[in-house]
Amino acid sequence: MTNTLDFNNEGGAVIEIPQIGNDYSLVLNHWYLFEYQLQEIENDLQQSDSEQRTSFLKKYANELQNFKEQFQEFDSDEEEYEEEYESEEEREFYETESNKNLVSNYAHLEVSNFELKHSLAWYLMNFIDEEIKKIEIEIEKQRKIQICVADSDKVIEVIRKSENLFFACKNLMEHFDLSQTQAYAIGQMTLRTLTSTSAEDFEELIKFRQTQKSFLEKLK
Repeated sequence: MTNTLDFNNEGGAVIEIPQIGNDYSLVLNHWYLFEYQLQEIENDLQQSDSEQRTSFLKKYANELQNFKEQFQEFDSDEEEYEEEYESEEEREFYETESNKNLVSNYAHLEVSNFELKHSLAWYLMNFIDEEIKKIEIEIEKQRKIQICVADSDKVIEVIRKSENLFFACKNLMEHFDLSQTQAYAIGQMTLRTLTSTSAEDFEELIKFRQTQKSFLEKLK
């Protein structure tokens, strides 16, 4: 997969993706808020390179309007989340400069000031079925993780008895009937995430993925 890197006027990275490889999903990794998507599509309509793309972009925008209320359920206007700590000592530990490298091993990578050159619709035109399959795989993965988190004591026991992450994943696969990808996702979770994530958190994410799937099926 060839990427073309450019920069916008604000210094942010802009990447054009001529084709989507089997190992990368735009739906799972790039889903802007409702209004942002409509703005992107409006810009893309001015750059459309074929009648087929113009038709698809317009259909996408129309279906997006039809799904407006469903998608806006997942648009959050809440204040930025602030991590809660059990004590001031714990807060100081995570915020200490010398421990940043240690903490980074357990944190999710967040990329800011990054955008694609075109809208999500532009890249999805010829990959609807592939993206639907990836969403289905993601939903199944989240359901499996949900089951494991509900039995977090057993998960922790399996991981602690394993020599390393590789063996932990193998043991999790055997005990919980997981795929390799699902077991790896569990093995990478922090103790705090395992013990504090609720069933409702997973249901919310699964509901969002199911809404994406329903939306994409309308575009076929």
